[in-house]
Amino acid sequence: MNTLKTLFIFLILSSLIACQGTEKETIREVIREQGNQNEAQGGADTGGGGNGVNGKPLEAYAVNMKSTGSFKQLVLPIILKVQEAHPRFASDMVHIAINRKWYFVPVDLNKLPAHAIGVSFGDKDLQQMALQNLSAVWVDSKLFNAKEMSEENRAQLVLHEILMGIRLMAYKNSLDNCYSEVAYLGIKEEDAGKHRQQRDKCAQTYGLSNRDRSGGIKLSKEDYDAIRDLGSELWSNQGQVSKVQLDAWLNANDFRKY
Repeated sequence: MNTLKTLFIFLILSSLIACQGTEKETIREVIREQGNQNEAQGGADTGGGGNGVNGKPLEAYAVNMKSTGSFKQLVLPIILKVQEAHPRFASDMVHIAINRKWYFVPVDLNKLPAHAIGVSFGDKDLQQMALQNLSAVWVDSKLFNAKEMSEENRAQLVLHEILMGIRLMAYKNSLDNCYSEVAYLGIKEEDAGKHRQQRDKCAQTYGLSNRDRSGGIKLSKEDYDAIRDLGSELWSNQGQVSKVQLDAWLNANDFRKY
């Protein structure tokens, strides 16, 4: 245990030294020592095995984003408008919304165990309302459903996380990128059969290319600023964009390449 404490102190000091003089490192890896007790006041179970919150497994908090009011009423219309000018980017937006796992958990996200959510990416300017890894989005449902949050605010947060997911697509594998390319077919129920067929083709073509890019994933302060800027633009214009201008912006900000 003394050895672990010494190593832990060394890592903290190393991190402090490395971060001096820069504000760009806004990604954090949640690292905690596993315990055998639940958090007080109905928090997250940080023990080994199945993980839960308030006596329920984390899987019980999974939400079908496509069926939520915030998405259907306020975010989807923006995506459909974007689709008119830039179908490929709109398909990315749909992909993050319907193919990523979304968990709405009633607990401080910092209390979720590292072995449950892995490396997480969170915009710290958003009061840690949400975190992402390369396969899931975690939302603090207490903050999301607070009376101070209007339905428009909730939709803006969902839009922000969708754009965050698109930025992280650069680190995803070929199979996931193929799924993203055909995700637009997942919006309408009548296209469900065609959507499955296209996903089958992706699996046949890229089934062996399903490993995400290895190595460090780094997002800078400029990346988070770009995500907010694009979200603000899409929200204020309700998805009305120019393909030429959007492509120029994506390239200039190294945001997404097609």
